[in-house]
Amino acid sequence: MCLCVCGVLCWGVCVFLCVCVCVCVCVCVCVCVCVCVCVCVCLCGVFVGRSVWNVIRMVSTLQDGYEDVQWNSSSSSHPPWLRFHMGISRWQLYPNPDPNMGPLVQQLATHHIVSAVQKSGGTQLKLVMSFPNYGQAIFKPMKQERDEETNFNLYYFSDFERHNAEIAAFHLDRILGYRRIPPVVGRLVDVVKDIKDVTTDHKLARTFFSSPVGNTCFYGQCSYYCSTEHAVCGRPTALEGSVALMLPDLSLAIRRTWRSPWRRSYSRSKLAKWETEPDYCSTVKKTAPYDKGTRLVDVVDLAILDFLMSNMDRHHYETFEKFGNDTLLLHLDNGRAFGRHSKDEPSILAPLRQCCRIRRSTWLRLRLLALPHFRLSDVMRESLGRDPLSVATTPLLAEPHLAALDRRLTVVLRTVNRCLEEKGGGADTLGGTMALGEEPIGG
Repeated sequence: MCLCVCGVLCWGVCVFLCVCVCVCVCVCVCVCVCVCVCVCVCLCGVFVGRSVWNVIRMVSTLQDGYEDVQWNSSSSSHPPWLRFHMGISRWQLYPNPDPNMGPLVQQLATHHIVSAVQKSGGTQLKLVMSFPNYGQAIFKPMKQERDEETNFNLYYFSDFERHNAEIAAFHLDRILGYRRIPPVVGRLVDVVKDIKDVTTDHKLARTFFSSPVGNTCFYGQCSYYCSTEHAVCGRPTALEGSVALMLPDLSLAIRRTWRSPWRRSYSRSKLAKWETEPDYCSTVKKTAPYDKGTRLVDVVDLAILDFLMSNMDRHHYETFEKFGNDTLLLHLDNGRAFGRHSKDEPSILAPLRQCCRIRRSTWLRLRLLALPHFRLSDVMRESLGRDPLSVATTPLLAEPHLAALDRRLTVVLRTVNRCLEEKGGGADTLGGTMALGEEPIGG
């Protein structure tokens, strides 16, 4: 009996030790552990004691290529990506002005890449890149030339994702005063040194090859355009792409995914309900969470952004679960924007046209950007000119795309004015159903 008990105890100790070893290995391997622990301070309200910081320091000594962590409870000791995470609020991802934005963008554009693996999910190729200070970003490689228009015969759900669209969307979102897109910067990477040599993703590694002219190429694994015929190639190893800062880990800052009421059918033959029912918004306004709070005008904000950059691929949106229903909508995944400059898509404005609601601050900002001295195209050109890719190469957005912004802004203003007239107001009226009575803090 004693031997049996001892045997069971020994077996239990062995299992416990194995579990401990597994946990330690996971901690050593998972770069995101530092992200998770630190973001808890802000978004999850978890107290970080001295012992936790000791764990972070221990992890930093075990990670090859990563910096020795010297963080403490003072934000001045935190890297820019962590200060960004801890500054996320209910109504905006970052303040205006934001002294942290400069250092953050600089690090995204220049920091040494210690790891690159393919991001799971999605329809097209994208990578998760890790930096020595434990920051992580999504890399989308260049798939087509910047001045190339999308093929008119392609459906919106078959379009390429464009790296410069992600960059331009971040700038446009900030110019509109939304601040709901995480920082995105352009970057030139070395396909061999920054991806192939540092990847631990065996499936990704197997897709590298040399093209007939000696360029290093890869294609990864995804639903669309991941084949040798659609490979991403360096010149011969230089490759440009967009680098977008990742949001806090889902295990700590849970995000809820919402199906957009104005989602397209994603069918070649069927129309969505909102495309056939002119009074569709009346139904939406009776449905939670659109029946109260700011959610409806948040969707209108997003529709205006999408119309300006001609993005038809907005089937879902996300919010931080911690903040409930009264919070910002995250304007993520904008790679299919800025595909066509010669054609506008009026259906994108359906939420504004059908509901005749708009946030007061958005309306005022749009009117400002229509003035000659603050023309949207000029502001965008100047803002994009600060991106590293614009400095190093040609402009991120071709002039026809900038001209299209001004043209589409006129359409938005005309739609708002038409709503005002239908509701009995004038062009300078901001009352009635056109604006919320109360503006959210930071909205």
